[in-house]
Amino acid sequence: MKIRQKVILAVPVTLLAFIILLLVSFSTNGFIHKPLASFVAENYVGQRYPDQEYLCCDAEYVPAIDCYMVYFKNEAGGQLNIAVEPGFFPVSVCRSTVVN
Repeated sequence: MKIRQKVILAVPVTLLAFIILLLVSFSTNGFIHKPLASFVAENYVGQRYPDQEYLCCDAEYVPAIDCYMVYFKNEAGGQLNIAVEPGFFPVSVCRSTVVN
């Protein structure tokens, strides 16, 4: 009976450890940084500019300033540039620039 309980407990613990290892692996090789920066910037634009229809065009890492730049455009030709930092875990918007 005790062995069966240990086996039942070992399966979720092993699965959780595997998922954590997978997330750490993805975060160290840059696989998740660009989508995370785009997600943060899209939420920022949605809250800050709700009346304008900005579409995300591109996101790129800029090593000189150690942040991700996310570029948006709207139908009127306006452009919005959002800088999301820090480079290792981009979750904070540090600058936004509207270009007409």
